[in-house]
Amino acid sequence: MSEDGDTLDEYVFTSNNDRVVAQNKLAIQAILANPPYSVGQTSGNDNNANLKYPTLDESIRSTYAARSTATNKNSLYDSYIRAIRWGGNRLLKSPDGGVMAYVSNGGYIDGNTADGLRKTLVSEFHDIYVYNLRGNARSAGEMRRKEKDNIFGEGSKTTVAVLILVKKPGLTPGAVLHYKDIGDYLDRKEKLAIVNAASIGTLDWASYHAQRRG
Repeated sequence: MSEDGDTLDEYVFTSNNDRVVAQNKLAIQAILANPPYSVGQTSGNDNNANLKYPTLDESIRSTYAARSTATNKNSLYDSYIRAIRWGGNRLLKSPDGGVMAYVSNGGYIDGNTADGLRKTLVSEFHDIYVYNLRGNARSAGEMRRKEKDNIFGEGSKTTVAVLILVKKPGLTPGAVLHYKDIGDYLDRKEKLAIVNAASIGTLDWASYHAQRRG
């Protein structure tokens, strides 16, 4: 619904287009989601080929990709990263700012390709909270034992993290980063109990200021 030039809506489903235009003009201040993780299909039989989002993908190209030092930037068009870019774009439209909270793939935490995403978030938001829930099943050896269970069980093999982005009115000179690692060797039940017993105000965040770049 945020794509420019949707011909079907503009010329065929005009009443739907009117609704979309009205909703896109709203200053949304709270976005909560568990975005899907999908950068593409592994075979022609998966029926999971990436949809095209020219407007959204251009926004990624001009921000996350433009600031990335990676050669191959395909993973920046993963569904969950598209969701971060979409949500950021909506909050930036609100003069009063807002909050976005996602439970998603945590590959953006230390992935090489995501360096441009990290630089962009620092330049766009005032506070960034990342709660690393671990569970990366693609690790090996002692690291795999430390990662242990994923909070989604067998449903996910990637690192899972809670990302909270806070946008206040006006530009930011650089975000305050707040990071928390849930810990080593924890099974799913232990992780969920820890998350359930805490709040953003009670967690012992490691916090530091990040200077805006670009």
